[in-house]
Amino acid sequence: MLYEVSWSKSEKGFRWIDPEGEVFLSKTEEGEMDMVGTKNEIGRLMVECTLEKQGTHAQVTPSEGSVAVLPPADAVLKDWNGYCRMCYRRAQQDWRIRDEKFDGKGTGIIEFVQTYVGRVKVYHYDGIGHLFHGHPERRDGLVSIKDRIAYLH
Repeated sequence: MLYEVSWSKSEKGFRWIDPEGEVFLSKTEEGEMDMVGTKNEIGRLMVECTLEKQGTHAQVTPSEGSVAVLPPADAVLKDWNGYCRMCYRRAQQDWRIRDEKFDGKGTGIIEFVQTYVGRVKVYHYDGIGHLFHGHPERRDGLVSIKDRIAYLH
């Protein structure tokens, strides 16, 4: 199912809006989902997945038959450590993706992109509107970038 996902400052959680307009608020997220794009003017991620609601936890898996967008052959694979923070830049109406160090302090390497696409390996968020791509221990979130599009794989 296709969901529009956005951070709610007032509710301190991610709002998952399904095609019928039903809303689910999650405080934690885990699993894999396919990012199919973004709505930059309103700060929403467009996500294709199966969503299992467990209280305020969102357990996500790719939808049956879903195919993740793969990076083009000439996209630049980032030499990052496999754990990246993603968030919306409201004033610029675009997105950023940041490489996180093993100690959690970050490397300072930030890319500003127009959109995200691909298979997201989401394992937690930090309580202030950041999703993370890649497991903090396995470091399995790869990122390639071309023409300000972040390809997640």
